[in-house]
Amino acid sequence: MDTTLPAVTAYSPMQKRLHWAVVILLALQYLFFDGMGRPFHQLMEGQDAWTTTVVIHLAIGVLVLLAALWRLSLRRSHGVPEEPEGTPARAKLASKAVHYGIYALLVILPISGSVAWFGKIGTPAQVHEILTNVLLALVGIHVLAALVHQFVWKDNLLLRMK
Repeated sequence: MDTTLPAVTAYSPMQKRLHWAVVILLALQYLFFDGMGRPFHQLMEGQDAWTTTVVIHLAIGVLVLLAALWRLSLRRSHGVPEEPEGTPARAKLASKAVHYGIYALLVILPISGSVAWFGKIGTPAQVHEILTNVLLALVGIHVLAALVHQFVWKDNLLLRMK
């Protein structure tokens, strides 16, 4: 049975919605609900650490995990468009690495955070904090690359996520 997908020229509407939903969720998480250090230390000391910030942070983490898994499923079933014509080979390789890194972290971060919080374990919390910074760096690279495509190479890559 042939399992190859036909060539895809655009992301599906659901892929686009999930992409932008994750962008919004991550922005909310980083800008407003990232203050988990103090509550985590309180939790580790046996104190009540449940605050609105904690509940929202955990809820956003679950939503990001579910959206990432859904996106991976859609990626597998629907495929993704090829890189624009003329994209340098190194840029294509870097794109794959950054995308896979982002997807991996969108799965690993909610899991490591949940293990840390509900298991009251410090090491996963440290891993979570480090990997959060790695995700932020990869997202920055992703955004810069999209801008290079749009304004330097002028290949209209950004239209694929519109």
